[in-house]
Amino acid sequence: MNMKEWQKTYNERVMSADEALRLVQPGHRLLTGHNSSEPKILTDALCRRAGELHDVALWQGLNISDGEYAKPEYEGHLYVDSIFLGPSTRDAVNRQRGEFTPMHLSLIDRCLRDGNVKLNGFLTMVSPPDADGYCSFGVSGDYAIGSPDYCDYI
Repeated sequence: MNMKEWQKTYNERVMSADEALRLVQPGHRLLTGHNSSEPKILTDALCRRAGELHDVALWQGLNISDGEYAKPEYEGHLYVDSIFLGPSTRDAVNRQRGEFTPMHLSLIDRCLRDGNVKLNGFLTMVSPPDADGYCSFGVSGDYAIGSPDYCDYI
């Protein structure tokens, strides 16, 4: 049985969250999926690595997780830049460990396309690939759909 080309590529690239987060370097700006697609497994792996990093910004929409990365112990390592504030990111912004950049969801693609926000990586959740290799961004696939085009890695 011949393996489809996408399956070969997929098998070569699949890795753990900790392995994936080794791609993040000091000063990188990461877009995260928001709301129900916030990638808790990936942000937790980033927090485990935070001591090796500095000035890594997480540019995101609404946060509904515990926002571990926004806690005081990550100051200087991880920085929140949010277009909507959830409970955990609100505290970080109020205490100047992050910033609030209000923006309509409809403007995110233009902001990225025009280079107003430069991104190095995109952290989000996707479904397992279907028989043709396609994944779904799920119920929060709004700005996620075009975002990979503006990142060095996803």
